[in-house]
Amino acid sequence: MKNATKISSKTLSRVLSLSLVVLSLSAATSAFAKVVTVEGTIDKVVPEKTEIYVLADGKKHEFYFSEKTEIVKAGQPVAFDTLKKAGKVKVTADKVGKRYDPLKVELLD
Repeated sequence: MKNATKISSKTLSRVLSLSLVVLSLSAATSAFAKVVTVEGTIDKVVPEKTEIYVLADGKKHEFYFSEKTEIVKAGQPVAFDTLKKAGKVKVTADKVGKRYDPLKVELLD
């Protein structure tokens, strides 16, 4: 029976250690990435870099698009070239440090 107890203690220790690692990693990830929503006016569109600058709350926000970024108008998908200076947008993005990676850009006008 001693071996069965030692194995169980060893297994329990491993499970607890693994749980601590998983919790630490999930806490670290949420500390670095945060989902934000910015509603404002497009100040600049940079097609060659697929990025836009949006003025909102007295600040200029830069958004760097990826292949995962969804662009919609009236609920329908549209192309990047639909984005124009002075257009009203609502952007939902992952904020990692100072960088904004847009998940969804909604054209409001």
